[in-house]
Amino acid sequence: MSNKYLVLCVYFLLRTTAFSQIDGYQNTSLNLQADPIINGAGLLGSTTVGRNGLAFINNPAQLGNVKNNVEIFVQPKSTLMAEDVFTGMWGPLKNDARGVIFGYNLNSTGIPLTVGFGFSENYFHFYGSDIARWIIEESRAFGIGVKYSSVVDVNLGINIKNFEQTTGVSNSLLTNYDFGVMINVPITKICIPNVGFTFGNDRTIKPKLNCSVGNSLLNVTDKRGVYGFHLQNKVILGYSIEVGFDYNSKDFDLSLFDYSFNVESEYNLKVASRGEIGSKNRSWNLNVIKSLINLEGDYDNIIHKGHIFNICETLIFSVGSFDNGKKCSAYAVSSRGIFKFLGGIIDHKPIGDILKKVYFEYSRSNYCSNDYLKSTFEGMTFGISEVI
Repeated sequence: MSNKYLVLCVYFLLRTTAFSQIDGYQNTSLNLQADPIINGAGLLGSTTVGRNGLAFINNPAQLGNVKNNVEIFVQPKSTLMAEDVFTGMWGPLKNDARGVIFGYNLNSTGIPLTVGFGFSENYFHFYGSDIARWIIEESRAFGIGVKYSSVVDVNLGINIKNFEQTTGVSNSLLTNYDFGVMINVPITKICIPNVGFTFGNDRTIKPKLNCSVGNSLLNVTDKRGVYGFHLQNKVILGYSIEVGFDYNSKDFDLSLFDYSFNVESEYNLKVASRGEIGSKNRSWNLNVIKSLINLEGDYDNIIHKGHIFNICETLIFSVGSFDNGKKCSAYAVSSRGIFKFLGGIIDHKPIGDILKKVYFEYSRSNYCSNDYLKSTFEGMTFGISEVI
């Protein structure tokens, strides 16, 4: 396997559904993740490292984790009947998105860096009871992230996002910025790198324990949007603990089982001004023990928590919650593990190599904004690993 590789990931999200609310938690497509598994784990994205770089919308440092693969993500059709928050009437709501991420590993040059780039485009539209209640949002994000690998992995990233919001009576265009940092500590690699169970000539099963911390500052801008509202300028801080077992042999490597527990605190730095149109700034005030240890949220701190299970890189499940109990869940079925196994045992080397690099994945997630409104994300991924 080459240490020098190019990563390209293309995904087309042709259908997502979500609940819309002006300047509320679910306001804007900027909150929506491209990965249904991450959505199903409580709308995470700032700290998880086990999936892919598609979560860079919540933390551009995720782009430093982009792996050597090509992925095409397709999400088909449909709409959801959602409540018009102004009138209580009902109307259809859609979110269409597409994008590309790619990266390059510089290890073979003697520099322990991975550099990733990303582009994402979302088109969100809600047609209310009359034209004055229409909401159309378009956002485009350009991101770059780097990872420095040593004893621990340190990621940094930045997004530049253009956001346009149009209602039946007004229009605004904003440019805003995201900044992110991640630190991943591979505890087993540091403390017990040689511990494992060996059988046969070259087959080994090794335990895995990783801990990561992520922090991101999102939607930084000094301009106001429609009706004087700011975008959700917010801070996300969280951590992830991952445990599992990896199988290694000369024929193929496979993650037998992964489980991660993820917690994030989201704090909005813009609040509505009493008796005025618009918002005012406030400082970040986080009680770490209450929010990240006791997992207690309040009006100021929205707590996201989720569990992700990955069995033999074939079955992936996630469950989670956010904002005081709004429930989420997701599942994915991937050919990655099965194809790796078949590629490792087949006698025909070219076909075996292709099978170990090609995979398909179907994923679907649901989350509830309240007791009666449900948002659904589903899609199909086609991927090829080890491009170079």
